[in-house]
Amino acid sequence: MEIERIIGNTATFRKSLMHHPNDSATIIYPLGSTVIFDNLQDLNQQKKLPFLENPVSTVAVSNRLIAVGTYSPDFPRTPAASVSLFDLYSFQHIRTLNSQGEKILNVSFSDDGEFLACVGSDGSLCVYEIDTLTIIGVYNHEKPSSVGCWAATNRQSRFPEYWLWTVDGSNPVLHKLIYNNSQLCHRVHSQVCTLPSQGLVREYICGTCDEGGNVILGNTTGEICVFSATSLVFRHSIAVGSLGVTAVVPLGHSRFVLAAGDGKMMTVEGYDIKFETLAQVQLENTISTMCTVYDGVSVVVVSGDGLQYVIDPLTMAVQSVKHNHVGAIRTLDISENNTSFVTSSDDHTIRVWSLDDYSVKSVVGFETNVVPVCSTRAGNINVFGFSDGSIRCFRDEDDNLRLLWDIPNAHRESVCSIDVSTDGDLLTTGGADGSVRVWSTKTLQPVRQFSEFTSAATGIVIEEKRVRKLRARGMDGRHINANDSTETELYIHACSYDKSIISLDMRKGLRSNQHCVHVKNLHGFSAMDQLNNIGDRHLVTCDLGGKISFWDSMYEEPMLSFDVNGINGQKSMVHLTCMAVGGERLLAVGDATGWVYVFDVVDRKLAASLQTHCQGVTSIKWSSDLLQLIVVSQDSSICILNYFSQ
Repeated sequence: MEIERIIGNTATFRKSLMHHPNDSATIIYPLGSTVIFDNLQDLNQQKKLPFLENPVSTVAVSNRLIAVGTYSPDFPRTPAASVSLFDLYSFQHIRTLNSQGEKILNVSFSDDGEFLACVGSDGSLCVYEIDTLTIIGVYNHEKPSSVGCWAATNRQSRFPEYWLWTVDGSNPVLHKLIYNNSQLCHRVHSQVCTLPSQGLVREYICGTCDEGGNVILGNTTGEICVFSATSLVFRHSIAVGSLGVTAVVPLGHSRFVLAAGDGKMMTVEGYDIKFETLAQVQLENTISTMCTVYDGVSVVVVSGDGLQYVIDPLTMAVQSVKHNHVGAIRTLDISENNTSFVTSSDDHTIRVWSLDDYSVKSVVGFETNVVPVCSTRAGNINVFGFSDGSIRCFRDEDDNLRLLWDIPNAHRESVCSIDVSTDGDLLTTGGADGSVRVWSTKTLQPVRQFSEFTSAATGIVIEEKRVRKLRARGMDGRHINANDSTETELYIHACSYDKSIISLDMRKGLRSNQHCVHVKNLHGFSAMDQLNNIGDRHLVTCDLGGKISFWDSMYEEPMLSFDVNGINGQKSMVHLTCMAVGGERLLAVGDATGWVYVFDVVDRKLAASLQTHCQGVTSIKWSSDLLQLIVVSQDSSICILNYFSQ
C-alpha cells in the first residue's frame, strides 16, 4: 500500500508556502505534521517528508537542506517546539535543533544556505552555522514576530557580511553577521531601528528585503513600511488593503507582489521611497499566503477558502485554480464507476472531485450553523445527515449535485449514522440521542422508530435478505402454486457508544436480536459495516478500544476479533474511528492518530498499515475495483492510496 496523492493546503500559518530552489514548478507547504512537495505540472510528482512528532508551523529551504519548525498543541504537556533539518533530496533526517518554546514562528536560510535563523515563541532568535550546526548568536525579543528575512549577500569578500531582519514589537531589528578574525567565525551584532518621533506603532506579520538590504514589512493595518538598512530609520509606507498585509514576495528587478487579507493583490516596482503600481486585482476571498513559481514568472496564491491560484503578477491573469478543504472533512463517498468521489467538510461545503486529475467538478455550499456528520450513497444518490438533525438528499448529475429533498428536524440532535436501501426507497438514521428511525424516501415520513440506545447510534446498516417461499401443497401432495417465489426481508443493524448492538426486524417492527458487550475497560462501538464472505453475511464493528469484531446476527457473541493495539508499537490505546469493507476478504479501518490498517479477513492477518494523516481519520472508502483506498481526516486533507494485493 502506498500513497498516490494527498490533497490539502490550508495555509494556516504565514510562512507556509514556498517554491523549490531547483525546480521552478514545485511548491513546498506544510500539511499537519509533514511537508508536501507538489509539482504543479505533473500530478504524479508529489512527495512528502516523514511525519513529525508535532504539527509543522513554518518551513525554509536552501539548495541542499530543508528546515521544518513545529509547534506544540498542548504545551507544556507535549514536547516543546523544535526545528528539524532534512536533506532536501533524500529526505533523510539530519538533526533536531534546540527547543524554542511553544511554537517556532520563523525559520529562514541565508541566500547562500550557510546560516539558519530560528525565531521561537519564547522570544529567542538563534542563528546557526550550517557546516557545524553550532549557535553563533542569540538575541532575545520582548515581543517576537513571525518576521525573519535575509538580505542579499555581497560575496566579493572572502568572509562576506550577512544581514538578517527580525521584528521586536513595533521595532525592526537588523542583525549583522560579521566575521571575527580572532574567533575565526561569524558573530552577530544587533541594532534596533529608530522610529519616527510621533510614533509608528505597528504589528508586522511578513516581510522581505530589497536589493539594497532595506526591509519591506507588511503589517496588520494593511500597509507596507520600508526601513533603511544603512541609516536604520523609517523611510516610506504604502497602503495595500484592509485586514492586514499577509504576504510580500520579491520578483527581482526591484519588483514585489503584495497581498492583503481582503483579497487585494498588487505588483509594485521601486526602491526606498519611490514605488509605482504595475498591476492589481481583487480576489473574492482573503489571501493567506503566496510564493513565486516558474522562476518568478507566476505566483501561487492560497486563499482563505482553500482555493489555490496560479496568477501572472504583471497582468493578474488567473492561469489555474485548485480546490482544498479548509475544515475537518467528515464524509466520503465514491461513485460506482470510480470516476469521482464526494466529500463534505466543516468549511460548510460539499465537493465533487474527479479521480482522474483530482480537480473539483462542483461545489455545494450550505448555511454556516450546520455541518455534515455522516453520508451514504446508492447509485447516483447521495444522502447527508447534519449536525442540526436534518437530512438532505442530492442526485449526482454528471458530477453536479442537485438537491432532491430534505427532512428538517429528523432528529432532535445530530444525525450520527445513515444508510439507504439498495432501491433507495428506505432510509435509516441513527441520532446522537440514541434513537434509530426508518424513513420512506417517497413520502419523507418516518416508517419506524426505535429508542434502544442510551448513547449516540454511531453505526447503522440495512440488511436485505432474499428468502425463498416454498410452494404450497394440497391434501394430495401436489403443488398448488406453479412456481416458488422469493421475498425480501429487511433488518436494521445498529451500534452505539454504549457498547451494544441491536438488530431490528422491519416487518415485525421488533428487536430480533441484541448483542450486549460488558467487558471491563472496553470502549463503545464507533462504526459498523457488512461483510459478505463466501455467501455468508456478517456484521463488522470497530470500537474506541482498538478492537474489530465480526458478528452473526443470530448469535450474541462475536465470531472473530482483531486487536489493533500494539501493531505499530503504539504505547497508548488505539481509538478506531471508521471502517470500510472491500469485497469478500478486505477490511480497512482508520484510527484517531491518522493510521490506516488493512486486514485480510480470509487469512485472518494484517495485510498492510500506513500513516496517512496527522489527525484522526473520519471516513475511509474502497473503490469498486479494490485497487484504491481513499481516506479523509480531521486535518482537512484527502489521501488517495494504491493497494496492491499479495
